[in-house]
Amino acid sequence: MNRALSYLPILAVIAGLALIHFSLVQAQEEPPPEPTNTPTPTPTPTRPPASASMNRSSGGVETSVLVTGQNFDPGESITINFGGQDVATTTASDSGSFSVTFDVPSLEAGSYPVQAGSVSVGSFTITSTFSLSPSSGPPGTSVQVLGTGFGPSSNVRLEIDGEELRTLTADEDGELRGNFQIPQVSGGPKTI
Repeated sequence: MNRALSYLPILAVIAGLALIHFSLVQAQEEPPPEPTNTPTPTPTPTRPPASASMNRSSGGVETSVLVTGQNFDPGESITINFGGQDVATTTASDSGSFSVTFDVPSLEAGSYPVQAGSVSVGSFTITSTFSLSPSSGPPGTSVQVLGTGFGPSSNVRLEIDGEELRTLTADEDGELRGNFQIPQVSGGPKTI
């Protein structure tokens, strides 16, 4: 409490002989200070965590996959990693979003993690593909075999009606290439 002092002159007679002049100090309270209107700070909005997603979660080697993301730092460089391999790089827009496409790398069939920078996008399952060209013909027809998603240097045995046609070896990228001739077998559809 703040007090202001004021002095009041007082004369007193002591034993009728002398006049003494002294001042009496009286304390007076000052009014409390006016409250100040301190504005309450506006909280800074927190940005949701960065996130990303893929337009598909499975497919063969060389399948095109679209990855989109949001809430990244504007201008941030984002590398897409597929099973330990960097497959694409892009930059977040001023709003923190991005969109980038990559082709599934030549890896063995199986499930692989996908990352956008440090953010998990999910997993992608590579499926083996196998094609024959032509897909039909009489005995003696030469058929070309193309396949992806096999283990590097793995052996793939081709059979028709339980009879081995040929064994092909996948290359270091898990791709399979070769050809064979259709043997003499009974007519009708056959599975190779």
